[in-house]
Amino acid sequence: MKKLIVTCALLSATMLSFAQNAATTSQQKVNTPDRTVAPAPINHAQPEQVAQRRSMVYQKQLGLSDDQTKGVYSAELDYAKQTQSLRAAGAQPTDGAYQQAGMVRDQRIQNVLTPDQAMKFQSMKAKTGNQQMSSPQPNTSTPAHKN
Repeated sequence: MKKLIVTCALLSATMLSFAQNAATTSQQKVNTPDRTVAPAPINHAQPEQVAQRRSMVYQKQLGLSDDQTKGVYSAELDYAKQTQSLRAAGAQPTDGAYQQAGMVRDQRIQNVLTPDQAMKFQSMKAKTGNQQMSSPQPNTSTPAHKN
């Protein structure tokens, strides 16, 4: 019985060390004899995923047709690829290149929308723009405790 317990403990410790080792090496560069491969950034989704997610949000909120959704996806995909390359080049989000790419994306999206959808899109952009531009405010919605 003691041998079984010791064997299980050693097996568990071995598995944990392999799991921990795999987690730390997945974040490091992988060296192979012919090349060095850097892993994908952990905090940034792939451009296709970003474009897909955003176009689906617009499809639901604006009631887009399939053709409109494809046009929005194309604009979002180009924007996501541009911002990814800007990040790789070391550009900061406050640089004019980001704003210019965003304006081109917004114009391309508005070109596939109906006038009513375009108005909704503008109000959505204004609402999210105001939330992103404002600094975090302390939570004042909770009442103070009374003693």
